[in-house]
Amino acid sequence: MRSRGVKVYRGLGVPVPFSGRLLIGAGYADIDYLHMGFRPAYGFQRVWELVFDVGRLTDVSERSAELAAVRERFAGVRPGPVGGETTSDWIDRTFSLSFSYSWPQFPGTG
Repeated sequence: MRSRGVKVYRGLGVPVPFSGRLLIGAGYADIDYLHMGFRPAYGFQRVWELVFDVGRLTDVSERSAELAAVRERFAGVRPGPVGGETTSDWIDRTFSLSFSYSWPQFPGTG
């Protein structure tokens, strides 16, 4: 089934023994976004963190406020290499699905 450009599959019944966290977002936020790589979690207005243990959803937390604070810290900052990072490393990072790219931590913020 296809809905508003997003593929939706119902009743697959295929177990996925994934353990870890996922960030899912909705509603694009106004950020300086370079049109390459993956949009970071702070680039969405609403964000949830899902925690899985061997394919079982164990926790859901809304993270919109925390990521709005990240978005605020980046206001007016143009995307690009940081802190001596090479352009190649920066490009690799923008195509990363890591939490450190999608939800960067700042000193004193945890």
